[in-house]
This record gives sequence, structure tokens and C-alpha cells, in this order.
Amino acid sequence: MNRKIFLPVIIVILLSNLLLIGEVTSYLRDIGYDPIFSIEGRTPFIYTMIACVIGEIIGIFVVVKLVVSDIKEEITKVTDYITQIQDGNYEKVVHDERFDELKDLIWTIDDMALSYNTTTRKLSYEKRKAESILEFLDQGIIMVDDNGIIMEVNNFARNSLKLNFRERERLVNSLNYSAYKKMVDKAIKTHERQDCEVVVDDHTVLHFNIKPLHRKSKKYGYMVSIRDITQIRKFDEMRYQFVSNITHELKTPLTSIKGFVETLLMGAMHEPTTTERFLKIIDIESTRLYSLIEDILLLSEIEQSEEAVDLEFNMTDVVREATSLLGKQAMEKDILLVVKLDEVIYHGEAHHFKQIFLNLISNAIKYTEEGEINIRMIKNEQEIKISVADTGVGIPFAHLDRIFERFYRVDKSRSRQSGGTGLGLSIVKHLVNLYNGDISVESSVGDENTPSGTKFTVTFRL
Repeated sequence: MNRKIFLPVIIVILLSNLLLIGEVTSYLRDIGYDPIFSIEGRTPFIYTMIACVIGEIIGIFVVVKLVVSDIKEEITKVTDYITQIQDGNYEKVVHDERFDELKDLIWTIDDMALSYNTTTRKLSYEKRKAESILEFLDQGIIMVDDNGIIMEVNNFARNSLKLNFRERERLVNSLNYSAYKKMVDKAIKTHERQDCEVVVDDHTVLHFNIKPLHRKSKKYGYMVSIRDITQIRKFDEMRYQFVSNITHELKTPLTSIKGFVETLLMGAMHEPTTTERFLKIIDIESTRLYSLIEDILLLSEIEQSEEAVDLEFNMTDVVREATSLLGKQAMEKDILLVVKLDEVIYHGEAHHFKQIFLNLISNAIKYTEEGEINIRMIKNEQEIKISVADTGVGIPFAHLDRIFERFYRVDKSRSRQSGGTGLGLSIVKHLVNLYNGDISVESSVGDENTPSGTKFTVTFRL
């Protein structure tokens, strides 16, 4: 309330009361009582009393009007403040001490707004954090209510996995795969965790896992996670094939060695010619077995290497050494090795690069019956390019994409006759990748008009 107006009103009321007292005292004097004081020239008592009462009523009305106006103004401020809180504005804090009754209310609202603001900020932060985690995960996440209705789907499920999940749709109807539908139905009926695998697009394998969300006795719906396990299944298949192939490759020479040893022990050792022939075969098979084990160990070592070795070495000398080691093998088949090399100093493990050249040149010799093998190494400002080109039987186009797989052979019988392990090109591919290089192959089987031959090209960037 405005104190400048309040004080005169109080004075008016006091004066009115004084006039009333004066009239009363005069009346008392008239009837014989000794008044304390009197006011001369007074008006009739009844009129004076009426005037005083009216004056007091007017004064009280004015005071009440002003008080109500001030209270209304404060209530309007509080209302506006609450409206701002509803709109999300928590910054403005109202404090007014003119009315003790409203002061407590205003301070309570201030405390409530501050607490609500703090809680809202925490919830907003937690929500943003949860959303960020959901989007960061390399798997699809779907939130489902108790009735199996989709409530929320993260972007990975929609965009990366390209699954047509829609909010407010029944989860069981979102994908048309029998294993998926059975999983969802069983999970919702039993309220237990379920999972399944589904093959989509004829090659992509997705793993679905649905889990009920509950805390103590309260249920909060379900969460579905979706992972793309295509690569995992490919690796499982590759591992199975590798174990199967390596078992077969080891079993073949061991069976041969065991058979010839048993034959010798049964009496063939007393025949010198037969013994010598069998021992030569055993030596060939044991050498092949030793080479196979060496290649497996080398391949395992390469796969476990996290970083390439950074040692300076002369790559030209390494190529010459590999060519020299295989020169006798080429001469036995009357194959000419044509070598043209630039001087190259490179960084890496020299033994690794020696394995690359030994395998490429050895393969060229094995599958070339006549002609020549050209070995080139060219260096420019940006890269080193090594090529090994033969005039051999060539590789059919249908096999070119698979020749770097472990134990893959274009001609199995020919490869075994030449003593190959089936791991040479796989080792080359892994070593080239270890040093961030590239390898490519060109080949033609040949006919009357086109010569046959194969060319491997390895590129290392400087």
C-alpha cells in the first residue's frame, strides 16, 4: 500500500473520532456530567454522529480499496512470474516485502522455481546424454511399451541398418520374418529375454535381442537391440574353412609318410631300390609338411603384427637375393629370369619383403613351362612399383577374385604336384596390406591369337 495516501486517511479517521468524542462529551455536560473538554459551536449531536460515521466509512473504503489494489498488483506479478515459469523462463525472481502473507508465498515460489529449474536441467542433460549414447552405439535400439507398441527408434536402426520401423506401430508387424515374429511374441507373452538371427537382402545377417525393462515389480516395456553380425559370420565361416583346409593339408602328407613308413617296416626296407624310392617320397612329403607349417606360422605372425617395422633397408638387394635363391629352380625348367631394377631404399622388415618376392617369383616359376619371367622394380617420386610377369598357363577370370584366399587353388592337383601349400599368395596379400601397399593381378589363359600369362603388380607409396 502507498504510505503517502495511507497516512492522511488515518488522520481523517482520527479527526472524525475526535469530533465524535467532542459531541459525546458535550452531551454529557448537558446532562450534568463534567466533561474533560468541550467544543463550542457544535452541530446537533445526531448529525455530527452521522457525518463521522460516513467519514469513517469513506475512509475505510478508500483504505480497503488501496490495500486491495496493492494486493491485486502483487498477485498479478506473482501470476506473471508463474506464467514465465510455465514458459521456461526461470531467471526472473520476484521479492516484495510489503505484505508478509504474500512474501512467504513469493519466496516459496522462488525456491520451487529454482529447484524445478535445477531438476529440469539435470533431466535435460541426462536425456541428451542418453540420446547421444543411443546414437553413438553401432547397433539399432528400439524402445517398446508394455503392449508391444514402438515408442522410439534410433537413427542407426533407420539409416545404417535401413529397417522400416515406425513409431506407434506394433513391433511384431514391423518385419516380416518368421523367426523375428516368434521372438517378439514369445518375449511379450513370457516377459523374458529372447533373441534370434535373421538373414536380410540374401547376405546381411542381423542379430535381434529383446529384453524386458523392469525394476523390482514395476515394468517399463521392452528394449530391442539390433546388431549387424554379417562380418562375424563371415569370419566364423573363414575360420571353419581354415581349420578344415589346414586339417586336410596336414593330413595328406602325414598319411603319405605314415603309409610308406608302415610299408618299409613290413619288409620293404630290405629291398634297396624300393627303400630309396620310398625315402625320397617321405622326404618330399616331410619337406612339404615343414613348408606348410612355416607358412602357417608366418601368416599367424603377420596377422598379429599391429604395426609395420620401420627399419631402413635396400629393397633392390632383397629382390636380387630372392631371384638368386630361385635361379636354380628356373634353370631346371629352362626358364629365363629377366630382371630390371631401380635402386630403392625403403623402410620395413627386409625379411617380410623377401617373402613377398619369393612367393611371387616361385609361383611364376611353378606355373610356367617355357618362356621367361620378367621382374621389374620402378621408382618415381610418389611410389615404388614391382611387377612379376610370366608366360605361364594363366588364371581363368572366374578365379581372379579368390586367388588371395587361404588354401585356394585354381588347379589343386597341379599345385600339390609342384609342392605348393596354398598359402603363398595369402601371405603376400597380408604383407602388402601391413605396409599399406596395393597388389593387383592381370591374367589370360590364352588361345591361338592371345598368349597366356599372369602379371602381379605390387605398389608401395613413398
